[in-house]
Amino acid sequence: MPRTSKLLANTITAALCLGANIVHAEDENPWLLGNWGGQRAALAEKGLSFEVVTTVDVLADVSGGLRRRTATPATLDAVMTLDTGAAGWWQNGTLNVYLLGTAGADTNDNVGALQIASNIEAPNTFKVYEAWYEQRFFDDKFSVLVGLHDLNSEFYVTDLSGMFINSSLGIGQEIAQVGASMWPTTAVAGRLRFAPTESTYILGAVYDGVPGDPNDAYGTHIQFNKGDGVLTIGEIGVTGGAVGSAGAERYFKLAFGGWNQTQFDNMITGAREDNTGFYTVGEMDLWRGEDGRGLGMFGQLGFAQSDRTQTDFYGGGGV
Repeated sequence: MPRTSKLLANTITAALCLGANIVHAEDENPWLLGNWGGQRAALAEKGLSFEVVTTVDVLADVSGGLRRRTATPATLDAVMTLDTGAAGWWQNGTLNVYLLGTAGADTNDNVGALQIASNIEAPNTFKVYEAWYEQRFFDDKFSVLVGLHDLNSEFYVTDLSGMFINSSLGIGQEIAQVGASMWPTTAVAGRLRFAPTESTYILGAVYDGVPGDPNDAYGTHIQFNKGDGVLTIGEIGVTGGAVGSAGAERYFKLAFGGWNQTQFDNMITGAREDNTGFYTVGEMDLWRGEDGRGLGMFGQLGFAQSDRTQTDFYGGGGV
């Protein structure tokens, strides 16, 4: 399809999706395509829920960069979640399967950024992005998760930065450069979470050191090759309030983390050795109205070893 036609088709699709959501925004029915004669509600009562989301970015390089072109990265996200307790099996279990389709992966070919400009840019493919099972214990204070897992869904993340499309504001370049288990390819992991109080948490995880197949960006690949190594990461944090809440308690989060990757290809010397880094993230509401609108701020700082990485410091933030 010619580039102009592709851009027009994607823009119309996005507009139709937005319009359909506006039409249904005032309905009591929470599903865009209806309740299927009560079947969606019945499935939800049995613990099975699913959603499909389409996102299209229209991005143009208007100054600097490499090429004066428009790109339209797009994603199709299909997520299914099963609550084992509601399904009549065992209590406190969750099964999650996330199918991902991506297209239009040429934004950074125009920009030439160190870290991709659009946080949904990826090769044209369709695959299983995440597939994990989580079991919770002791009134949800402790949980164990195993499977294909996106590190950035829980580690090194701030909620208030989610409205920005630049990938650096999702996670810093100092860890993104090591090829960790995150967009657009995840690795098999084991994750532990402990929440000793309502406002504190401790996270720890181990990931296969090389997500997918570096020689094949298409489809889903689970490989455990000799020399992959592992990536371990831990984070402790404190939170308060709820994102977007108009209540009296103002939302905030402050977290510190560290990671280590074995069998890392040293970008400076070419040797294979360990690589270590540390980071901190913070965010808070500055003001929040009764209707949920408000103003917040977030910040990120990350460090990696300067003698083996291309980027050894990252700092970012926003309002």
